[in-house]
Amino acid sequence: MRWPPLASSRTYGDGTLQTDWEDNIGKLRGANLKGKKIALFGTDDQQNYPTSFLDAMGILYDEVSALGAHVVGFTDTAGFDDIESTAERDGWFVGLALDLDTQSGMTEKRVTAWLNQLL
Repeated sequence: MRWPPLASSRTYGDGTLQTDWEDNIGKLRGANLKGKKIALFGTDDQQNYPTSFLDAMGILYDEVSALGAHVVGFTDTAGFDDIESTAERDGWFVGLALDLDTQSGMTEKRVTAWLNQLL
């Protein structure tokens, strides 16, 4: 079994990528990801940031998808209380979605379900 490359970014309060991604996103844009499988994951706090919950993961999804990557390992949005998220597509988050601040008790179940998709 070969695991897909992983990418993650914590969402800053206003829904942007963390600084190291912002500073280096141009390097990613030059990559040829056509046909490559990539898995994304993100952590955020849906209670304190309901209008930008996991937005950084959504930004990364848009970037790698535009480069031809095939993103694998989505998370069902059921059980999350987010108001809106750029990481949501048709009832699914575009990667492993974790809220360690308000739903840490769901982490093991969500990680296990995500890993099963990657196998």
